[in-house]
Amino acid sequence: MMTRIKKALRLVSMSIIAYTVCITAQVITFNSPAPWITQRNDSIVVKAQLDTSKFSKKKIQLAVSKVENGKKVVVQTKIFKVKDITSDFALGLAKTDLIGGKNYLEIDWSIPQTAEKGLFAPIGIVKLSDSKSDVALHAVNAIGEVSAATIDGLVKDAKYTSLQNQQFTLVWNEKNLYVVVKKSAAKDWLRLAFDGKNGKNAFVAYSDKFVDYSGANDSLAAYDYERIYKDSISYNVKSWGNTITKFSNTNVTVICVPWSDLGLISFGGRMLGFSVYTVNAANDVIAALPATAQQFIPGTWSTLVLDK
Repeated sequence: MMTRIKKALRLVSMSIIAYTVCITAQVITFNSPAPWITQRNDSIVVKAQLDTSKFSKKKIQLAVSKVENGKKVVVQTKIFKVKDITSDFALGLAKTDLIGGKNYLEIDWSIPQTAEKGLFAPIGIVKLSDSKSDVALHAVNAIGEVSAATIDGLVKDAKYTSLQNQQFTLVWNEKNLYVVVKKSAAKDWLRLAFDGKNGKNAFVAYSDKFVDYSGANDSLAAYDYERIYKDSISYNVKSWGNTITKFSNTNVTVICVPWSDLGLISFGGRMLGFSVYTVNAANDVIAALPATAQQFIPGTWSTLVLDK
């Protein structure tokens, strides 16, 4: 019994020593900005905690870079004096009001005349005051049953939105959001994007959902993305469990998206991020709503309002 206790104590002691080494080896800890964060302006202020005993010259160099289309361009580089354990370092402007999706900001740090260096990324910017998103779309509150027999009456006074050669309108009730698409000869896919939190973020997250509809094939696909950062950003398509259905009559096809699939509770006046795209057979986006929307930047999407 005593032997087991002694072994356990030795293991605990070794664990504490390993943890202490790990902590004391940490020269600098960055509190903000953090990876995947969305800034609302392009003023870059780095907040950090520093082990000042490791700074022989009491200086740190910070650089802000933009990485766009795989190319890295340094925007600002500054050397700061280290004066305290906690410090704010103002790096100036990133010189962009919008960066996100597969593009991002990177902040590199180094301690002059040492081997200590590192970086943190990706960081995005969506300056909402400069947002060029179009006027919000509206979904009509359905009164009564929504079915192939009743849908024409429900949308008889609705305003249809045109995108390329397709037209759609929106209806909702407490169970579903209904995307009503006029039948046409269009071969392109209609892609619907939903941001339930309406966060206007710079990067697509797992909670953002996408639904593709092909009128030519009369088919649906629903998915979200796993996002990965390792020297660059990639988004891996993942199917998500859903109960999305559709029905048709002579005039329209109706895509029924349950609120439970989007993780939302519906009520009049609710707003969510929303954008629509037409996509060709090569998966190229050929039109977007709003026109400036970028699929991987929810901050560029429009807002959908559920009418009371």
